[in-house]
Formats: sequence, structure tokens, C-alpha cells
Amino acid sequence: MSRHQRLYNTLRICQLFWLPLCFIQYNTLSAQEPDYAIPPENEYTSLSGFYEGRAAFSARGIILNGYIDAEQNRVIAPEFDKANAFREGLAAVAVWDSANGYKYGYIDKQGNTTIPLMYSEARDFSNGMAAVSEGKDKSGRYKWMYIDKNGQVLFHSPYTGDDPGSLNSGRLLVWENGLAGYVDRSGNRKIPPQYERAFDFSDGVAIVKAKVKKKRKYKSDLVRKLAEKLEYDAYEYNVIDTLGHMLFKTDVSNLNNFNDGVAVYMEDGKWGLMNKKGKVILKARYHQQPYDFKNGLSLVQVNGEEQDNKDGSIHVLNTSGEVVSVIPLCNDYGCIYDSRYGFYEGLLAVRIVSGKESGWGYIDIYGNLQVSPQFSEAFDFAGGLALVKTLKGKLAVIKKPLLK
Repeated sequence: MSRHQRLYNTLRICQLFWLPLCFIQYNTLSAQEPDYAIPPENEYTSLSGFYEGRAAFSARGIILNGYIDAEQNRVIAPEFDKANAFREGLAAVAVWDSANGYKYGYIDKQGNTTIPLMYSEARDFSNGMAAVSEGKDKSGRYKWMYIDKNGQVLFHSPYTGDDPGSLNSGRLLVWENGLAGYVDRSGNRKIPPQYERAFDFSDGVAIVKAKVKKKRKYKSDLVRKLAEKLEYDAYEYNVIDTLGHMLFKTDVSNLNNFNDGVAVYMEDGKWGLMNKKGKVILKARYHQQPYDFKNGLSLVQVNGEEQDNKDGSIHVLNTSGEVVSVIPLCNDYGCIYDSRYGFYEGLLAVRIVSGKESGWGYIDIYGNLQVSPQFSEAFDFAGGLALVKTLKGKLAVIKKPLLK
């Protein structure tokens, strides 16, 4: 009997009798079993995902953190109280100083200290620079400065607080006297503070808001005439480039950051898509907000009418505003009750429930089950690897399956 015939017979039994009884058997037939890079039977008590070929770990009997490679070689000895993911070849690490608290610095992928552990706070590198702090001001807020990969100070940020912001498209959002502007990686002012509301650059553009006078819309001609002179303050979305030139403006009620050349917007209570020229590529029609684009795709849930939303679906959208696929929330393998925020390396981590059975697995962009739901947690793939936690609470790392 062929694999497809066995699968068909299994589905017929599930339809005629009780689906939960078939949950495990169906997944065995339709999805691949995980190929473990690091199996659940391991020594690790904490484990991060792999970034740039390294994963932070701690192990039984070892309180401190080190790093392993995909072959589980301990490439960096466990000697840090805190260990961030590697970004642009460097990782922020910290050791505890009983007199001064945590002291942060940076190491390379061989464990060499490239920037001394001397900061009270440190953020990951991005675009060749990282935010660090030597301490707090008199009000208890962190004072930030930006350094390059040699530890040289590029500039001191005028902003204080827990979040130093991040450099995107060569621009950093800063606030002065209640107005927002942007500086470059050397701290030079490129767009003077002038906006009451502004957001970080993303995908080469930034969204800023300008206050305008608006009139309310009324369906009744009588009411409209009576209220035509009444105005109210509102904000209009302007999209600017890295020089501060306005590319376009729009009066939609909500506009998210651009990713992959596309932004999610809201108009009249519904959501759609527009490109960086301000052209609507998908008219607002969704009642649920689509996720921001990642790797050229976005997800949006479309609710159905049945109890528990069993006839609902997930629409997968591309950057042209086209629906690539429609994935039913409830399939033969169960119902999707939760997911991560996007497809990574062609796979989406989803939590599937069938009867009393529940677990995280992975589906492709067409909804095909690629890794059966057997984990209590599952994270995004990066570099062909994904961190998972078994139903017994064991950490493991799986390899990306060959997509069927």
C-alpha cells in the first residue's frame, strides 16, 4: 500500500469515527518527524536560538553562560552572567560585579573580548554601531552613547531612558524640546527636530505625523450642512526619506512601518496594504490587522461564522497585495489556535489543537503540515535551525525539514 493510500485510509477513519484518536497517527503519516541538531536528551538548562552559528547555553552544574556551535562544540567557555545573541560578529555579554552591578562588553565568535566589560548597559550591534551606557543621570535614567566595533564613541545621544532607540537606514530618531528629528551615525543632525509625532526609519523611509484640521463625515445631508463649519484637530501621516523630503502624505486612520516595501494601513475600520509611493496595492478589506511583512510575506486572520471560528482562515499575502494562499484554521490535523508572526525560511510555527491534544509544529505557506505538533514551544527558523521545547519541558534544536 502506498503512503498516499495509507494517508487516505487514515483520513476516512478519522471522518467516520473520532478525529482525536487519529491525531498522532495522521501526523506520523502526513508530516516529517524532526531531525534533531541537538536532541532533547542533553545537558542544557538554558539554550538560545542559533544566530550567526552560535547559541548561548548554560548546563547542569554550570551557572554561567557560554556558546556552542551547531555541532554542540563549546566554542566559548561558560563564564558570563548574561550572554546576548551574536549580531554582526559580536555579542554583548556581562559579568556581575558585587560593587557595581552588571558590567557589559563585547566578544567575537571565538570568545575574544573586543570591547572591555565596562558598561552598565549595552545593546546589540546594528549597522555597525551599538548603544551603551556608563550609568544613570540624577533622575535615574540611563544616559546613552553610541560606539563602533572598535569601541570608539561615535556620539552621545540626547535621549535618556530605558530604550536608546536604534539606527535604521542610517538615521536615529531623537527628541529635543518635545519635537522629533533624526541624526546620522556620527550624531550629525540630518533632519531638524520639527515633528510632534515620529517613528523610527524602516525600509528607507520614516512615518511622521502633522497636525491638520479635519471635518467629520456624515451620511445625512442635513447633518453635514449643519456641521460643515465644525472642525477638529487630527494627525495626517507623512512619509519622508532619509533627507527629510516628503514622499507622500495620506489621511488614513492608521499606518504601520514599511517592511519589504509595503505597509499595513487602516481606513474606515478595515485594513489594507500600500507601497512606498503611497499607492494602495490592496484595498482595505480585512477586519483583523495583518502582521507586518517578513521575508516578503504577511499573514492576516479572516474570521468565520462557526463556533470557535472553525471556518476561519489565514490569508498569506505577498508584496504585490496578492493572496498567495488561504489556510483553513481547522484542517484534518486539527485547528490552529496560535502562531508566530511570520514565515521564516518558508515555515511558520503554529500551535495546533485537536481534541485534548495540543502542541506546536510547523506549516508551509500553503498550510501543509511539515513538522507535526509535538512541542510545548517552537521558535522561528534561522540558518536552518530552530529552538523548540518538548512537551516534557526539554530544550532541543531541530533542523529545517526538506519541504514537501
